[in-house]
Amino acid sequence: MITPFAGLVEEEERLEGGAKGLAALRLLLASLAIGVTLTLAAARGTEGFARLFGFHPVYTVAVLACAVDVIYLFIFRRLRGSPRRIAVLTAAGLAADILMTGALIFLTGGFASPFLPLLFVWVIAAGTVLSGQAAFVAAALAIVCLSACLMLRRFEHPEDLWRAGAFHLAQSGALFIVAYLAGELSRRLAAARLLADEVLASLNEGLVVLDGLGRISFSNLEAERLLGLGLTRGEPLRRALAGERLTPVRALLLEAEERFGPERMVLAAPEGGQPVEIAVSGTVVRDARGSFRGLIAVISDRAAERALEEAVRLAEQRRRVGELAMSIAHEIRNPLAAIRSAAQEVGREKNISPTGRELAEVVISESDRLDRIVSDILGFARPRPPLFAPVDLRELAAEALALAGRSVPAEERVAFANEVPAGTLCLADADQLRQALLNLLLNGIEATGGAGRVRVGARPLSLGAFLAAMAPAARARLAGKADLGEVAERRGFVLEVADDGAGMDAETLARAGEPFFTTRPHGTGLGLAIVERIAAAHNGAVNITSSPGRGTSVQLWLDAAEEKKEHAG
Repeated sequence: MITPFAGLVEEEERLEGGAKGLAALRLLLASLAIGVTLTLAAARGTEGFARLFGFHPVYTVAVLACAVDVIYLFIFRRLRGSPRRIAVLTAAGLAADILMTGALIFLTGGFASPFLPLLFVWVIAAGTVLSGQAAFVAAALAIVCLSACLMLRRFEHPEDLWRAGAFHLAQSGALFIVAYLAGELSRRLAAARLLADEVLASLNEGLVVLDGLGRISFSNLEAERLLGLGLTRGEPLRRALAGERLTPVRALLLEAEERFGPERMVLAAPEGGQPVEIAVSGTVVRDARGSFRGLIAVISDRAAERALEEAVRLAEQRRRVGELAMSIAHEIRNPLAAIRSAAQEVGREKNISPTGRELAEVVISESDRLDRIVSDILGFARPRPPLFAPVDLRELAAEALALAGRSVPAEERVAFANEVPAGTLCLADADQLRQALLNLLLNGIEATGGAGRVRVGARPLSLGAFLAAMAPAARARLAGKADLGEVAERRGFVLEVADDGAGMDAETLARAGEPFFTTRPHGTGLGLAIVERIAAAHNGAVNITSSPGRGTSVQLWLDAAEEKKEHAG
């Protein structure tokens, strides 16, 4: 990634630019010193000009400054690419500038010298190019030079010495004030650059900026991830995006004449990776005369966009299914109760044949199954608000495991394990959480095929860390379903139900949680959907991991009890 954003340059290049600027400033001030001397000589008339073209200290210092500048630039060219050495060279150059300025002040009247303000220039330069600490060091060196001028100068009258001493103290204080202000300015500029850098680097969209010559000026991490390579500032785009895989992106950016996109394209898989579907949009930057000044391109991850679109579609599907399910369930439940009651009465008849009694029991059993389906539909379509209270997760897991164990036939060999640490407390609705656990346990039992292991565990984890481990599609589906608040700061627990059953392939895993989607012969397809509803009602989240032959793990994130109390307070 290329940083920071200020001027679209790196810290190294900012330092190099400052070092070159100092060289130009040194030459400018040497010329200015000669100009000031000529002006003062002109004010003195012909005699002043006659003296000027003989030996003069300003000439000597100006020539010395130019010689230092030549040496400085020669060394600088050899040190390019080494920020630490450039910083040392810049500090040495500033020290030489301050010493030469001190000599010039001494030779041109001491505290009455017109070149006294140059010391402040070098202090400001130290603060802006190097750091606030460097500004104070430069101010201290300037004060040493002024002190030397004071001690080497002869004073005919004591009051002149006192006047010079007071002036020296005032100048010293002013130099330190200027050093402080220069350092403060440097710190604020650095903070602004850092903030801008962090904002752009953390964008979910890829960002690439080109300069007027078609070279890369800025890129963030997301752009490099989507393009599958690192980008170097100053590198021509044609070379940076070389190769057949990036030809569509390269051609689009190089041929752009105005605002464009979004252009959708699929990049071939890099070595060891998978194809990447992206959308590229941007705009060309031109000056007032219409000349090309650069280009700003935004690269979006179409996979994440599709996941978000799928989440919106699924949310709308659930809303419609819920409305339909409520109306159907109410219409079914009353006739179903009558059918069951009638079958019970028929089964109690003394003269009924064994076949008739068996058929009555089938009707009753199937009526009970249908009633459970209706209850699931109503629970999914019209969940009641949770009643929060402290819940001991280990005790709740034990109750759910006992209930689930009763559904396992005697001939099956399914082992259960309660691995929730004792004293694990969360704030939740115990009945709803028990229902969620039971749904997950029944799914796990079914997945083992009658021979396997199902366990329940829990561990502390922040919501931010939990979401970071989720697949992008799962995070997108979660968007808008729960008020997640300050994600990174929220503490809680992950309640996990895992089995060692058959597992799910990628296609099945992607659809897990959709209402009425199931791979079980007698499943309703609402178990996981209800679990996700319960998690959303608890301002939590659900994550599912699975692979064929390696079992399935469903993790449910819940607020810690003390965390919820803090929010309530």
